[in-house]
This record gives sequence, structure tokens and C-alpha cells, in this order.
Amino acid sequence: MSYHKDKSVSSNISLLTFPNEILRMIFEEFDFQSLISLSNVCNLFQEIAKIYLAKTFKKNNISLLLGFEQEHKRHFNVDFEFYGINKKNGNFIFKPKTETLLKFSNSPISYNPSLWRIILNVDGEYQPDIRSSSLKAGPFRGKLLQEPCRLSVKNSNSMCQKTKEVYRVGNGSCHLRVPYWFSYSVTESTQRMRTSERWITPQSFECSSSFFYPNESAAHRVMRSIFRHNSNKKPSTKIIPIKGKEPLAQLSEPREVLIIQNEPPKKKSTRWVCGARS
Repeated sequence: MSYHKDKSVSSNISLLTFPNEILRMIFEEFDFQSLISLSNVCNLFQEIAKIYLAKTFKKNNISLLLGFEQEHKRHFNVDFEFYGINKKNGNFIFKPKTETLLKFSNSPISYNPSLWRIILNVDGEYQPDIRSSSLKAGPFRGKLLQEPCRLSVKNSNSMCQKTKEVYRVGNGSCHLRVPYWFSYSVTESTQRMRTSERWITPQSFECSSSFFYPNESAAHRVMRSIFRHNSNKKPSTKIIPIKGKEPLAQLSEPREVLIIQNEPPKKKSTRWVCGARS
């Protein structure tokens, strides 16, 4: 076999031709962001990356910090740790590290409480009293929700599950719909004088690996920066010499041009002159 033939064969080799055992050994060395990027390549990579994403959540102490609020007055943050993988659909399941009771109100003159923020918390970098100004920007950081998720607290002593969608960039789409599920329980106050008081106990949060894809705003920021960089470049001018001909300056001689400007015709007056007769 010649050298050129060997070269052409080796250039066509990709990760897709490797056995799954070798792919698992390769994926085991990647970090969280690399695994998320590889899971966006094909279904095979997504299934293998899902296994090592679960290990990365536990190994690197990666959790989700969920923020709750009601009318910008009551703010609570609950840290959710990785619990396991749902065997039916392959989704990631997160549960609170400690059982937390959140106090809200159920009133016709106030909005329902909402889950308004989810932060990817790596190795306890963010504390429960985190503020929005302290968030780091990036495709895999910052807020993972585009809009808040309203939580119903009308029915007391009940279990509720809220399903909502976010939009991501991945799987060949710039507007990929990715659902997530949040489960919580609602109990009323034990004091009779506070019938409108409700206590929420977060139970679990479930999502797929696509939930951690870059969101639309992050991808649009990257595209805008690329367009801005290209627009700042000055247009290049290329001079092509003309052989066998005179310069353009000698081809056209200056000539005197007489410009005749016609004055607009004067309007005849139709008024009768005093004392004149026709």
C-alpha cells in the first residue's frame, strides 16, 4: 500500500468510527462544558456524554441554585444537588440538599410566587444570598431561564408539578424547545388568623442534558460580536493597472461648458387696473 493511500485513509477517520469502549475512555477526561458541547454533535455522543455528565455533577460538586420570589419582596434561594437519572426518559433529577420551607401568600391582589432564576453552581461558587450583579456571563453560566415560572399556591395540602420550556441553541436548531419539570408541595399555615399564608416545599427539579446548552441570548451575543468585528474592518482597495493604454487622466481633456439657465416665465397679472377699460 502506497504512502498516499495510507494518508487518504487516515484522514477519513473520526471519533464516530471508534468503539464505544474507547469513546468512554476519551469522554471520561473531558470537563463539563466539553461534555455539553459533545452531546450536541449526535445521538451517540449525547448518550455517552450523559453518563459522564452524571459523574461530573458529583465529582465536581456541581449543583443548581434555584431562586424564588413574589412581587420582588420575598426572595429565597434553594440549592439542588444531583440525585440521579430517570430510567424512563434519561433526564437528570435534582433534589434540595436540605428540606426548606418557603413562605408565600395567596391573595387575589398579589401575583403568585415564581421560580425566576436557575444558576449553575460549580463547587459552591455561589451562595444562597447571591445577587444578580455577581453572576458571570458566558454561554454556560448566568441565568438558565429566559422567563419566570409562576407557581400556583391556591390549593393547600397538595402536590404540584409545573412543566415549562426554555429555548436553547443546539441539535441543528437556533430555537430548540427544551422542557423542564419542577415539583413542590403546598401547605397552609397552622395559625387560623393567617388563612392566606402558604408554605412551599421544593421537592425535585428534572431536565434533560439539552437544558444546559447555550441559550439564545448568549449565542446572539457571540454572533453580534462577530458582525461588529467584521463591520469595523476597512474596505480594501485593489488597483488594477491597464496595460497598453494611456492613463485615465489623459483620456479626458478639460472642456469649457456653457450653462444656460432659463428663467421661469413671468406670470401675467389678471387684475383690472384702476381707470383702464378694454
